[in-house]
Amino acid sequence: MVKKNKFFYLCKLFEKNIIKMLNRNFVSHVKKYPQRAFQQLSVLKFYHQYDQKMIEAPLREPITQWSHALQTANCVRLECERNGGTRDKYLEVAAVLHDLGHFVCYEQTLTPSIFRKCVDVNSGIDDLHEKVGACYLASMGYPKAITEPIRYHGIAKIWLCDSNKTYYDKLSIASKQSLSMQKANLNARNTYNEFLKSPYANKAVLLRRCDDMGKETVNVEYPYYKTIDDVLALMYSVLF
Repeated sequence: MVKKNKFFYLCKLFEKNIIKMLNRNFVSHVKKYPQRAFQQLSVLKFYHQYDQKMIEAPLREPITQWSHALQTANCVRLECERNGGTRDKYLEVAAVLHDLGHFVCYEQTLTPSIFRKCVDVNSGIDDLHEKVGACYLASMGYPKAITEPIRYHGIAKIWLCDSNKTYYDKLSIASKQSLSMQKANLNARNTYNEFLKSPYANKAVLLRRCDDMGKETVNVEYPYYKTIDDVLALMYSVLF
């Protein structure tokens, strides 16, 4: 568990510096929200601090995490509407934040006991980013409807590949390379039984599908969420 005193100290630090870190459009938008919103919305600071550094690392996808996050969130909303269902704003937020654990591992702001093996994927050791991200967000008060699909989206990829032999061919090069490491750490993640018994399993599978589809580099369309303002409005509508 994260010690609350350390966590809240970090939040206060983020509150003091977030306006300096983010672009002018974000500043003008975030001023519309009460001060208490900074605690949850501050997670977006990771994208501004580390996105370009992480895309330059080996084995990473050839797109920024921010573009990937927007694509995944748009995909989740489109898939829900395409299947005749209602919107799931919680899953859309999960789509935005599903890879947050990579940033947390990169910065290592949490205690080592939280992420167990917080090592960059480039070292050949899986960083268990989905568990790190889920735990980090849970410590900030995010609900299970957001954290649990994130927690299970790693094992959902393994399940999809095992259940449908053609699914593997749809994965990106980087995702194929990480799959073997993820399988090696299957016990560290969750067993299939735990995953399948979870009430969030289906949502994790949808998140995973959109995760794998949200990696376009040309002619990218963002029908719903195009800017950080759009994401802030979505997150605020869900969290407050």
